[in-house]
Amino acid sequence: MHGKVLSISFVLMCVAIACTPDKDASSTDDTGSIYVPSPECGDGLIDASLGEDCDDAGESATCDLDCTLAACGDDTLNVTAGEDCDEGETADCDPDCTLAECGDGTLNLIAGEECDDPEDTENCLEDCTIRVGNCHIPTPWDEIADSLFDHDLNGLLPILPGNNIDPDWGLPVPEFLSHKIEADERFPDDDITSDTCTPPLYWDAERIELGSLVQPEGEDEDPYCRIRSSSTRTTDNSLFFANRAKDSNASPITGEPTWVKLRFPIPEGHHATELTYSINWSRLFGSHPEECTGDDIDEFGECIPYALDEGEDWEEDIPPGLYLLWGRATDCEGWTITGPHEPAGTMSWSGYESFTVEVPQSLNAVDELVVSVLVYHQYPGGCEGTVCYSGKYVHSNMGFVGAKLSTEADFSPNTEPPLEHPRLFGDNATWLATNAAFDDLPCYGEPDWSNGSTFGGLTNIRNNWDKFTKGGAVCLDEVPENLSEIDDAAAYLDGTAAETFDVSRATRLLHMIRHERACRSTGLATCYHDETQIEELAAALIDIEMARIRDVDWNTHGFDFDLRTREPMRVYTLLADVLWDELSAEQHAEILDVTGEQVDGFFEHFYEPHWSIYNGNNWTPVLTEAALYWAIVYYHEDARAPELAWRALQILWLHRDFYLDDGVYMEGLMMYSQVSFDPLMVASRLTEHAFGLQLESIP
Repeated sequence: MHGKVLSISFVLMCVAIACTPDKDASSTDDTGSIYVPSPECGDGLIDASLGEDCDDAGESATCDLDCTLAACGDDTLNVTAGEDCDEGETADCDPDCTLAECGDGTLNLIAGEECDDPEDTENCLEDCTIRVGNCHIPTPWDEIADSLFDHDLNGLLPILPGNNIDPDWGLPVPEFLSHKIEADERFPDDDITSDTCTPPLYWDAERIELGSLVQPEGEDEDPYCRIRSSSTRTTDNSLFFANRAKDSNASPITGEPTWVKLRFPIPEGHHATELTYSINWSRLFGSHPEECTGDDIDEFGECIPYALDEGEDWEEDIPPGLYLLWGRATDCEGWTITGPHEPAGTMSWSGYESFTVEVPQSLNAVDELVVSVLVYHQYPGGCEGTVCYSGKYVHSNMGFVGAKLSTEADFSPNTEPPLEHPRLFGDNATWLATNAAFDDLPCYGEPDWSNGSTFGGLTNIRNNWDKFTKGGAVCLDEVPENLSEIDDAAAYLDGTAAETFDVSRATRLLHMIRHERACRSTGLATCYHDETQIEELAAALIDIEMARIRDVDWNTHGFDFDLRTREPMRVYTLLADVLWDELSAEQHAEILDVTGEQVDGFFEHFYEPHWSIYNGNNWTPVLTEAALYWAIVYYHEDARAPELAWRALQILWLHRDFYLDDGVYMEGLMMYSQVSFDPLMVASRLTEHAFGLQLESIP
């Protein structure tokens, strides 16, 4: 009885508290069946069928709330894993899932950061913008003289323009350019008034600005420009940096800043490399000349600036030379100052001198580079050697003749030459595929078509191709079984090739050897000659050509890398490329030594401008072809090679203008056309296969 009462009480209690089976655990119903709860994310059990990677019953450092593994960038915020945000890179969220903030060391381009490197304060500014010269601060004039701050306040120093010049570069834009600012012809009746600083008509007023315009303290004195044209040499178009109000010995020297501001727009994708400026009549002896003459020597034999205006204060010590101010057009506050630069403490006359200065790295990629040539407190009296002038007789410090800014595009090939040799004209598979176009040409024999070409006739290209690359026309069953029956090969096998350096013969055989090796290594072409005989030919070719590498004519014009260089360069780079594995270390070293000397000559002529590189005529494609052969063969083995390829392709732009609008070659229809066109085609092929580039310069 007591048991029944207890059971009834338990049931009533369960009803009162609404007892139900536990859904989080297995149970048995009235029929004895087992109840299993439904799996779900967050139950602490990993269920791969639901796509769960993890299930830690909630967010953990390794598991997100959606049961996927925690990872920054998965678009699921996981605070436990240390994420402040997880939206990908946005204006508010860095790629590392921390809140975006300048100075946090994580670059966020969407947030407007150009850089974010607290350790690199030289190039990355506090506002996370890349330093562009001194555009973020006022000009530090004290790098020259403290007194320039006052001249700046008085408006006597150049300011950076707030707009850009918008030039028409034309298409395609050359890989490198020389942006010149120079005068047109001056005529005797051209206006040269100096009461304003308006550039004379023979200078481009859009590209050049003159200063400073000085307003004398006397009410009856007219303003004058410190830059002026010669009033006596009426055909001299130089801009003279005056050092006094009037061109008169009686006019005292004054110290206002004197400057020419130059504007150089830069094509998109180019960067500026160097500025070259030209000066004549230079007399820049600094604020305190060390040697002087005449009235500039006091009773104790010391130099004194006798011709200075009585009110002038030249106590600041400013060394001889001119200064360059660098900045960019638009959004730029201060100039970057370099100098003093040449000419310094020397004298020049009517013939100008040119000086080259590298563009500051922080300003070499701007849209428009602005450069001012500044002369300040340069006494014009002094000595160079035994030649001396008193200051009062020298009315200007120098003449400005012109300037040019060199800009260039980076060398950005789409591909690079293969790592393995041979690599000229592509790897073996590419090389064979290119040659297949000639192998597939129709074949004709006698009497339909003479083997070869005749005067006034057409070349039988297919048969000639077979003759020079295989020893005879394949389709006519003329390929000899023995290499000794092929004239080119026989000359090397019997040693008579040593008597004469024949560029064409060596070139043909090296290509034949490459074909016979490539057909076996790739299986992509038919082989025609015995492998043992090919190896004997390769060995003979190495022996003969290496024996005379230093005796062949590499140059005929008295300097390295001239018009003659192409022929031996082709032979010995092909030799190195095709027979790379057969050459000994000593032979490789000798080829590199001899050819490398020529390469150094190319660079010398490029960086110290030589007419052979820069005249743009029929020499240019010939030199380019020779340079490309070497650059490709040694692209991965010699640090000079990539730059040589770049420079060779750059100078090819100079040749473009030698083809007229109707396609006629400027230097003539016969020989010079061939001298131009043949190497252009070779250069085009080399460049296409090595770098994946199509030459814009090819007509």
